[in-house]
Amino acid sequence: MSMQDAIIPPDFLVITHDKNLYGIEVGTKKEIQSGLFSLQTNIPTTTIDTENSRVSDRCPICKRWIPFCDFVIKNYSNFDTEITKAEVRCLEECNIYSKEEIAAGKCPYTKYSRNRTLTFEYTHHDYANGLHYHYTCVLENVSEDIKNKIINADDTIALKTHYPYYSGLEALMKKGE
Repeated sequence: MSMQDAIIPPDFLVITHDKNLYGIEVGTKKEIQSGLFSLQTNIPTTTIDTENSRVSDRCPICKRWIPFCDFVIKNYSNFDTEITKAEVRCLEECNIYSKEEIAAGKCPYTKYSRNRTLTFEYTHHDYANGLHYHYTCVLENVSEDIKNKIINADDTIALKTHYPYYSGLEALMKKGE
């Protein structure tokens, strides 16, 4: 087989609940590549939209991606787990770290996203602006006083993560009737 005959796979292969196999291309302008893969393998492919997708965020402080945590990966990859919302409130839902560990910044995957409010003193810092940060980066970059206020706030809204979301996968993820 020459390089010109090589099969270029799609970004993902998805096996549905009823054991069908589909190729998934993320983004647009890959129709020729998807079509050739389908012709060579008889595996249907589709392109999914990334414009309104909920994917990982890049932390504005350290400029690194905030990866998906084990809790999200375990639930997202389990067909028996029904995901009803994209956002995960870490303090309320995580079963890997305790509330105290999450609040103290022990989980490296926790995101911090909060808007500044007049009534909550623990939001009086530069990172309470609605962007998504590594929670650990926020704790490392605020004063000790603000850090302690954030940790002790028990802020279930600010400490979060997300399930990945790609518009177009909904039909494949439905369980067989």
